[in-house]
Amino acid sequence: MEAKVHATGFIHATFYTPQGRRYGSRVHSHVLGNLHTHLVHYKVDLDIAGTGNSFETMDVRFENISNPWSPGARVVQPWLHRQPRRSERQAAFPFGKALPRYLLFYNPHRRNRWGHARSYRIQHSSHAGRVLPRGWQEEKGISWGRYHLAVTRHHENEPSSSSIYAQNDPWEPLVSFEGFLRDNETIEDQVTWVG
Repeated sequence: MEAKVHATGFIHATFYTPQGRRYGSRVHSHVLGNLHTHLVHYKVDLDIAGTGNSFETMDVRFENISNPWSPGARVVQPWLHRQPRRSERQAAFPFGKALPRYLLFYNPHRRNRWGHARSYRIQHSSHAGRVLPRGWQEEKGISWGRYHLAVTRHHENEPSSSSIYAQNDPWEPLVSFEGFLRDNETIEDQVTWVG
């Protein structure tokens, strides 16, 4: 399963001036295409054979070991470092930091015939980054835009990470995504927010 998003439509434009090139690109004689951002935030509810799912990340690490076929020689061997993410803050990945290589959502009680937990992997491929500095006036209205990905406990009263009213009042938003993470609950019946 794959999801892709592409921006389409008309460009955001203003009258061209030479000083304006700092804020965009000249696209016609008197037209400047302004720098602007398109961000989306998906709520993904992955229930894998029930709601009692877990989340872990894996990265590749290396160890220097003896070569079993050549006495006295050494080999650098890659291995998978698993890190369970049990709380919401442990499972929130802010922009500016690299994501772990593997993001795995699994049911610890359901295994396949080889003993591996039934799971899904999210392969996150995005060029998105921070829109405004953290704490800036309007940034409160897009606090969900601080993260590549965050996993929270499922709550019926958290249907979306923002509100249509945030564009008119970003200073005191009706929905604050940061509040979803603030209580740092354990993540049992989990929801993944992908930016």
